[in-house]
Amino acid sequence: MRDRVTAENLLDLMQAPPEIEPVDPDGDVVQGRPDEVLTLAHSRIRHLSSAEIELHRHTDGRWMWSVSYHFCDRGGSYKVGPKWGRFARDRQSALYWATQELIRATRNVADDSEARRIAAWVGKL
Repeated sequence: MRDRVTAENLLDLMQAPPEIEPVDPDGDVVQGRPDEVLTLAHSRIRHLSSAEIELHRHTDGRWMWSVSYHFCDRGGSYKVGPKWGRFARDRQSALYWATQELIRATRNVADDSEARRIAAWVGKL
């Protein structure tokens, strides 16, 4: 059974909807390097990314995504893979839904410069 997803803005309607499936606690993540990694280097910490998006094509042809972010006193990360149930029909849609996930993470943190950098970076993708 797939979760129902509602559009948060008009741009959501221009993308193929995400295909969100239940998380599989014993599921797989991509071992090694995913097909594509988009990274925003942290402005002050050399070996840390402020944000990262992983995109990978699943064996069934759908695309999967994952996001990671670090700013202020917050952070989150997960490795791309079918385990998380985040699928899209094509690469562009997977990228779009990943950016929306980062936008939600940075929402209401306008006083943090790193969160603003992430939001600006996402806007350029």
